[in-house]
Order: sequence, then structure tokens, then C-alpha cells
Amino acid sequence: MTTRAVSLLSAAALLLALAPAALAAGPTYLQGFETDTGGWFVYTDHTITRQPDAYSNGGGYADGIASSAGTHHARLGRGTCGIEPAGGGDTVYCEGPFTRWGGYNSVWQGGYTTQVDIYLDADYAQENPDSYGGNIACLTASNSSTDPDCHGTRFDFSSAINSSAGVHLQDYAFNAGTGPDGNGNVPCTGWIIAASTNAFRSGANPYNPGMNPTCIPGSGWYTFRHTFKDVGGLLVVDMDILPAGSSTPVATWIIEPGHLISKLGCNRYGWFANQEILDLAIDNASMTGCGNLHVRKFYDANANGIDDDGQPMTGWEVSVAGGVVNTTGATPLDLTVDPGSYTVSESNANQANWLHTTPTSVPVNLATGNDTTVSFGNVCLGAGGGAGAGGRTIGFWSNSNGQKLMNDGGSMVPELAMLSALNLRNANGSHFNPATYSALKTWLQKASSTNMAYMLSAQLAAM
Repeated sequence: MTTRAVSLLSAAALLLALAPAALAAGPTYLQGFETDTGGWFVYTDHTITRQPDAYSNGGGYADGIASSAGTHHARLGRGTCGIEPAGGGDTVYCEGPFTRWGGYNSVWQGGYTTQVDIYLDADYAQENPDSYGGNIACLTASNSSTDPDCHGTRFDFSSAINSSAGVHLQDYAFNAGTGPDGNGNVPCTGWIIAASTNAFRSGANPYNPGMNPTCIPGSGWYTFRHTFKDVGGLLVVDMDILPAGSSTPVATWIIEPGHLISKLGCNRYGWFANQEILDLAIDNASMTGCGNLHVRKFYDANANGIDDDGQPMTGWEVSVAGGVVNTTGATPLDLTVDPGSYTVSESNANQANWLHTTPTSVPVNLATGNDTTVSFGNVCLGAGGGAGAGGRTIGFWSNSNGQKLMNDGGSMVPELAMLSALNLRNANGSHFNPATYSALKTWLQKASSTNMAYMLSAQLAAM
């Protein structure tokens, strides 16, 4: 491990009525595809690839677009499609990539939201109108997964929920088809989209007026958002489509499946259950809610108990305990756990000159902090004093040798005045300004870590 030393702590740094280790809330899962496609998975010959702004596919779907955010996004390949028999005739069936939103969860904790940005290409939709069964002849051909002239006409994106037993309970799908409907039912200059609890062509037809279809006529990035919430003890799922970056939906569906909250778990997956569009563009997949826990350590150069020095510490031992979890690991530590009460702790360093600047053990309740980061601060005390002097220990300055050295000029007044200017603290947090050597000696000998500001003050005075 790397050891850093502080020759002198500033007086301001000793204003330490130490706050608990920092807790930060944010998305439980976030993938913007800026560095990789981690957290997304594929079946058989389906693919997901990371691509830069202005990526060109030779005039295919969403050719040359900028990403929804950042400089990269993802493109979904198209695997070999099949045929699914249905009551109204055969339909295309093309499973696509999926995400577990960072990990499945089986404990409901008050609601959660999932979302992904999808690029809707209106020109493509106009050139390739959909029909009930889809482009069966083309999409079931042996080379359909790579032939750019084989045009898919629909995608279905579902976000599913678990039961309290931790198994799949139900899908909630956006069913999106190109318009105008090839059957002549719903005219549209872009995409026809509806919402349902069916994630395949065979179970949901977005052109059915009973599904409240919405026409989205223009090209651009749109956020497809699911919000799972508790309304009077029953699950309600709000499904919204918003222009990316906007807070105003252009379409909203509210689904009330009648599930008791007491029988619910949390997130299952986000899945392009039917993905016929070669090079469909997606970006910014995220979930807010359910339980991820992150443990970090930082070098606290200014000893203020706040991670504001930009010096993360890796490879240091920490532990998490609670429920069925009893884990020890090295920082940075990332865990997916069920919501509940946990205790997060850090170990002591092997060297005695390393001090904690935050509490060494922190209680965490993931029911109130969906995605939580616990950060521990540490500082190393090294050589101090004037040129060539070197630091001395608390024990040295509280014995006769230290007393003699402080009195080397025939008076301790300058030394005591210097210490009084350092903003030192007592065990109760009050200021300590030593007026006599006897008071200083007693204060040094009683220094403890019950109040870390007291111990850091004693170490500073010794240096």
C-alpha cells in the first residue's frame, strides 16, 4: 500500500466535530456506454456493441447520429429470428439483449424507476411500414441477422418485476411498430407505440385502438421510462416516453395490475424481448432504487473528515454485515444486496501513525438510501517540526525530556502560545488552550479516540 505523510496539519483541519462517514444516493445502476457495454447480456447470435458519435452503417437505421449523451452509445444487433404461432396468425419472434439493472432484487422498498434512451428513426419507419405478423419471410431467412436489406419493423422493450420469492412476476412492455400500419389501421409519419403486459407481437398489437396507441412522428432520442410505485398497498406502473433530457412526457400509460405490495420483490430485468431493427440505437440505461452498496476509502490530506482531496485509497480492508451478508473485502468494494440494515466497518492500518478521520463503523439502512456509498477517511501523521527537528511522540512531550526541551529558552510562553493558536480540542469538543505545562501534560496523557478531534489535536500538538 502507498503511505503518505503529513508534516503539519492546518489549524482549520482540527475543527473536527466529526460527522458520520459520507452517505451518497444516486442511480442503483447506470450505463452510458462511454467505456463499455458492461451489465448488458445477449442470447445466442444477438449482439450489443459500443459505437461513437457519427457511427455510420452505410445508410441504415439512425445512420450518423450523435449519442444521446456523451460521445458513445450502443447498437443492438439482430439475431436469427423465429416464428411464433398466435391466434391471429404467425408472428416474428426476435429476442434481443437484456440488462439485470446491476442485479436482481427480491425485496420491495418503496418503489423504483428504470429507463433507457432509444433513438426513433422516423424516415426508416415511413419506408418500412409494419403489419400484424411482421416481415416473416425476410426475418426468418438464414442471413437475416446480417442483411441490411432485411428490414425489421418492430421492437418491444420490457422492464419486469420480481415477486417477493425472487422469481419473475410480470413484464411491462413498450410495444413499438413502424407507421403507417401496413394493415391501414393507424396512420402515422413515424412510430406507433403502446404499452402492455405482453412483450411479444403475438400478445400485443400497438395498432389496436384498445391499447391507446401514440404516434411519435419525429426522429430523435426518447427516454422510455418505467416507474413502479405503491398506491394504497397495490402496485401501479407508470410508463412514460419523454424526449431525452426533457421532464415532460409525450405519452403516458398507467397500468394497475392488482398486485399486492406485500407480495412484490424489486427489479428483474430490462429486455428487448422482440428486437427486429438492425442497429437499433440505445443509450443511458439506468435504474434508481433497490439495493447496491459501495464502500470507499479516501486519503484525508486536510483531515476534515470530507472526501474533498481527490485521493482514493484502494486495497484497504473493509467489511459489511447485516441479514445474511457477512463480507470482508478490499476497497473499492461494490455489493448488490437486499434492502435492509447493515453495518459497514473499516479495519485499522498496520502502522500506528495512520489515523481515522471518520467513524470506523457506520450503520446503513438501504430502505432509505437505495444506492448507497459509504466513505472512510484516513490520514498518516509523519515527521514535523522545524528543519532537522523531526516529530516527537505524545509520550515524549509529557515526560521530563519534553518538558526540558519546551523550556530550552528559559520560558515556555512562546511554545504554549503556539499551541494555543492551533485550535486544539478537548474530549467534549471544546477548545483547549494550554496555559501551563502541567495542563498540557495532563491533556496529552488523557488523549483518546472517543472524540477523534481530541486525538488528532494531541497528535498535532506533539508534532
